[in-house]
Amino acid sequence: MGLFSFNYNRPGPGVAKDAPAKTGVPRFFEMFARDFGSLWRVGLVTLACFLPLALSAGVIFLFRGYIIPMLIGAVAYVLSSMLAGMAVAAQMAVTLKSVRDIPGFVWHDYKKAWKDNAKQARAVGVVMFTLLGIECSSIAFMLFVQAQINAVVLGMAILGLILCVGCGLLCFAQMVYLEMDLGTMVRNSLFLLFGFLNRTLPGLLFILVPYAAMALFLTPLIWPMLFLLGIHAILLLIWAQWTWPVMEKAFHITERQKERDAQREAEAAAAETPEPAEKTEE
Repeated sequence: MGLFSFNYNRPGPGVAKDAPAKTGVPRFFEMFARDFGSLWRVGLVTLACFLPLALSAGVIFLFRGYIIPMLIGAVAYVLSSMLAGMAVAAQMAVTLKSVRDIPGFVWHDYKKAWKDNAKQARAVGVVMFTLLGIECSSIAFMLFVQAQINAVVLGMAILGLILCVGCGLLCFAQMVYLEMDLGTMVRNSLFLLFGFLNRTLPGLLFILVPYAAMALFLTPLIWPMLFLLGIHAILLLIWAQWTWPVMEKAFHITERQKERDAQREAEAAAAETPEPAEKTEE
C-alpha cells in the first residue's frame, strides 16, 4: 500500500501502460493506497497549525462576558487564522498534486506552496476562519442555547457556512495554480461554486457532514480522530477529487502549465546554444 511512501507515483507490476484511468470510488482507493501515508503526515502538520486557532476559540468561549479576555482571544484567533490559512494552502497544493497524478517530493512541495502563497493565504485564512467561527457559533447557539429554533434563521446560517467553506477552499485551490488578486479569486469561487453545483456541492457535503457529525456526537474525540486516523487528509482528498475537474474545465490549468513548461524549456535551450562566432577578415 505504500502507507509511508514519500513519492506520489511509484511504478509497480500489474498495471498496463495504456490502462484507462480509474474514476469514482476505485479512483479514490487508488490514490488512498498510493499516497495516504504522505497525505497523513502533511495533515498532521496542518492540524498542528490549527491548534492555536482552536485554543483561542476556546478562550473566547470560556471567558465570554469578560471583555479583556475576549479581546485577547479575538486577537489570538485572527493571528492564528493566518497560520491556519498558510497551512491549508500548503496542504491543498500537495493534495491537488496527488489528484492530478503528478510526481513530486511532498515536503518540498508543502514548503514551496507555504512560501509562495503566504500573503494571499493569510488574507483568505483571516476572512474564512473568522466567518466560519461566527457561523458555527450562531448555529451552536440556535441548536443548544436558544429555547425555540427559528428554521429560517438556522437555514440562513447553514447556507452561510456552506458559502464560507466552499468559497474558502476554492480560493485556496486557485491560489496554488493561478496568479490573481483576491477580489477576482472570490468572484471566481462564487462562479465555480454555483456554476458547477453538481460537483461542488457533493464535495462540500463530504467535508461538512462528517465534521458536523463529529461535533454533535463525538466532541471529545474529534482531535484524536483527526490526528490518528487522518480524517482531515481523507476528507480533503475526497473534496479535491470532486472539485479538480471543475478547476480544470474552468481554467485549463494543465494546458497552461504545459505551455509554460515548453516555453521555459525553449528559453533554456536558447540560452545554452552558443552564438555563432563572427567571421574575421584576413
